[in-house]
Amino acid sequence: MKFLAITLIVHALRGDRGEGSTRSRGGPGESAPPGKTALLAEEPGFDGFGVGERHERPFYGHDPADAVVGEGTAGYYATPRSQDALAVYRPVYDAQRAFQVRLGLQPAFGDLDDFVARSSALIGSPQQVIEKVHRDHEQFGHSVLHLHADAGGLTDAQHRESLELFQSDIAPVLRREIPDPLWPAPAVLMEV
Repeated sequence: MKFLAITLIVHALRGDRGEGSTRSRGGPGESAPPGKTALLAEEPGFDGFGVGERHERPFYGHDPADAVVGEGTAGYYATPRSQDALAVYRPVYDAQRAFQVRLGLQPAFGDLDDFVARSSALIGSPQQVIEKVHRDHEQFGHSVLHLHADAGGLTDAQHRESLELFQSDIAPVLRREIPDPLWPAPAVLMEV
């Protein structure tokens, strides 16, 4: 299994003037430079970093048989004890939910416990994160998992410690228990 950290570019209407705005998904009203988040992903040893953007039309030009299945996460925060992870993440979730309401959206989850149980968010202890990734892998068969590279309302220290915990306690188990598929050899261009 490969692990990517990704920052998302969000396009949303600003409630105060109805104008469009673009920002990195650092959290409600936050913006983090992609270079800073790329370094944060590289230092603990993620396999890659990406900047993503939602697109309304499908992408074309690739054979669907060559597709690699990946799973994105609606949020990530792990601590050695699940109770600590939930306590720290609760105000982050509450702020994200309030932001959705301000935008006139109906949140899909009633509270943090519902969000953790039913969404793709990985919030909890390393063992809980591992179990949820396994559960999702059984359903989707994914071989790539992305975590948010943005702090998303966490302090820089909380975010860094959580990413480091992922690399030290979670990723090694998942790499061992969910091995990579055979990746196709890259095409080689020959000069004539």
